[in-house]
Amino acid sequence: MSVLEYTELAARLCGASKRAARDMAVMALRRVGLSTLATRPAASLGLAERRALQLAKAIADDPRVVVAEAPLDRLEGDYAAFVLGAFAAATDGRRALVSVKRIDGSAAESALARMASHVVVLGASGVVAEGAPEELLTSARLVRVALAGQGPAMRAALAARGASIEGGPTHFLVRLPEGALPGLILEAASEARAPVIEMVPLAGL
Repeated sequence: MSVLEYTELAARLCGASKRAARDMAVMALRRVGLSTLATRPAASLGLAERRALQLAKAIADDPRVVVAEAPLDRLEGDYAAFVLGAFAAATDGRRALVSVKRIDGSAAESALARMASHVVVLGASGVVAEGAPEELLTSARLVRVALAGQGPAMRAALAARGASIEGGPTHFLVRLPEGALPGLILEAASEARAPVIEMVPLAGL
């Protein structure tokens, strides 16, 4: 199945006639930057191109809302920039609900979070933080921490240092107190004798 046929099928499944679906598919592919690949087999596309194709499929029937799950996951550099551009074009004039796995400044996905009108950060127990990106992503001071053990002791050591904690027993989302640096987490881990497997700043650091 070609890229064009794949996109056309999405429009047909939404009730469009064959002719209308072809026109809708052509417009959707043009919008996300895939017009030159319309005759290529869809299965031959690279990861970034497949992500853009999914966006074309999503807008083929001109929806009012686009839902995208981690469209930039595992993409960096020019590949991420291509999909980010496709996402911006696909959602222009529409509402969008999009998930990302990382919002730290070094991640390509953070650009999506900064495009949002509202950001919600979820932890194991539900909503950890939410607000406008210009406020949340510069002030929330959130760090994802994974441990090899000693979760309860780590929780107590972090709480004693003024950090609020979500999750556990071995995977945490830590909100650092104002003025604190990520080193506070390592201090708590040393005290709790908790081996740190991963420590990833998510926002505000």
